[in-house]
Amino acid sequence: MATGMLHSHYLFVVLFTLIYLVKTILLLSDKDELLEKFKKKTKVLEMIVSFGFLATGIYLMTQLPVITMYTVIKLGLVFLSIPLAVIGFKKKKKMMPCLSFFLIIVAFGLAHKAKDSKAGEKIVAVNGKEI
Repeated sequence: MATGMLHSHYLFVVLFTLIYLVKTILLLSDKDELLEKFKKKTKVLEMIVSFGFLATGIYLMTQLPVITMYTVIKLGLVFLSIPLAVIGFKKKKKMMPCLSFFLIIVAFGLAHKAKDSKAGEKIVAVNGKEI
């Protein structure tokens, strides 16, 4: 079940990031009317994706044997990026959603970095005495 939840979380993260990318590009290109139309059409989808992102992330956190520093930093970046994006899009401040998008990408990269560092920790024994 954990593998399926991990794949679901990955899908929700990618969809969440793509939605924010489109919204950020529309905001940066001063296409306010198109941005409002996009937000209106994807409102329900964005709520579903955001909930899925949060729910699968919480479930996966409960399955971790140890909370690493990568995890704490990743969570901090994600929780910091959300209000930045909300305020930035409401007030049409272009720098805030850009920073928010950057923080989400960094958090995504940290998740892969943590996964890669765990994969490199495998112990290889040359003989029985080293075990």
